[in-house]
Amino acid sequence: MSYSNHEQGEGFSVLQLNSELRHAQFELVSAHCAIHQLRLRYSLEDIARFGRRDVLRKSAQAASALHEFYLGISERIRGNNSEPSSAPQSTEE
Repeated sequence: MSYSNHEQGEGFSVLQLNSELRHAQFELVSAHCAIHQLRLRYSLEDIARFGRRDVLRKSAQAASALHEFYLGISERIRGNNSEPSSAPQSTEE
């Protein structure tokens, strides 16, 4: 896959946006793996009962905020499917 290095969004570099998006995806996958390991070792009941309340609350707030953010993106993607795409298209080399 390759993208034009000269593509520009509205006042930003599309290449930079996609680089940051890949970095965020990597961090999300890492967090998902960490949570999966917790789920394998401890029951939800144990986590809720013995986990630090502040950590659980902040983690739940972060997860909710991420869910809302990506839900908004998903809705925009579905809405944009009826319009011609302005996003850079990947090309197979």
